[in-house]
Amino acid sequence: MLNPAPTYRIKPNFSEGYIGPMFDSEIGKKYQLSLGTAAMSEKKKNNKGEIITTMLDSGENPPDGVPIYFYIDKKIDEASISITDIKGNSVRDYSTEHNNLKVNLGTNRFIWDMNHNQAVMDEIGSPPGPMALPGDYNVELKIKRGKNETSLSGGITLIKDPRAKASEDDLLEQIDLLFAINKKYAELYSNVKIIQTNQVEISEWISRAESNKNYDVIKKTGDKIIDALNDIENSLIPSGKNLRAKLTKPIVLGLKLTGLIPVVNSTDFKPTDQSHGVFTEIKEEIDEALEKLRYFQEVDLIDFHELVEKNNIPTLKTL
Repeated sequence: MLNPAPTYRIKPNFSEGYIGPMFDSEIGKKYQLSLGTAAMSEKKKNNKGEIITTMLDSGENPPDGVPIYFYIDKKIDEASISITDIKGNSVRDYSTEHNNLKVNLGTNRFIWDMNHNQAVMDEIGSPPGPMALPGDYNVELKIKRGKNETSLSGGITLIKDPRAKASEDDLLEQIDLLFAINKKYAELYSNVKIIQTNQVEISEWISRAESNKNYDVIKKTGDKIIDALNDIENSLIPSGKNLRAKLTKPIVLGLKLTGLIPVVNSTDFKPTDQSHGVFTEIKEEIDEALEKLRYFQEVDLIDFHELVEKNNIPTLKTL
């Protein structure tokens, strides 16, 4: 593995991180405008099945990130790339196991986009992690073949964008706010998963109780809890598959939260007081919704637990 050259830490166009991926898989030719000039590009698959973009009538910018080159001489079972800071703290993790790293025989080029891990690993649509601060980082490539593991290490240096006027403290405040946003999203996401699990379980227990003499009571109690959990879930994440229906509903807390990220992260500057204030308001609203969930977990679900237990129905998983 070759040590990457020092790389300027330059923020990409923020829309590419939130809008661009929708079109990444489109094969064919398309036009795009840059400073009022039209340029044509073409996306097609190479012999390895990778989607490659080629500019047909204009120059091509270097990749947004740090190129990491390594050579694989024979078949492997697993591979991973880990980026850590100089204190050994995890920054970004890639692996063939999680399908965010592809490795081929011969020379490989992998691009680290300079971001930290996304808010929720392995979740499609999860907010991206904030861009790493200027400084030195470690990169480690691990290759597994059977029981044998080979490890290669190198160093990465991110250089501050010379055009950026933000101080080191400004960038630190920015990344701290982005981490706080992602942490709150991860908490929201984990609780939504709990809500969905409880809804499925309650529905299954209602179905199993059809022959029980107290079925009507069990169904009425369970349906009431499911409706309450639905209300909480719908306040946190978009519901329904119909886009028009989603657009006519109030913006849910999860979208408000992720919508703040490009405002804070679009360029190098200290977060505004308004950004901090908006995050505090959204955070308080999410905490209020999660407090309602905790009430149902600690009161209503416990009562339902006792009801199904008395009627010999499998017990309920709670927080």
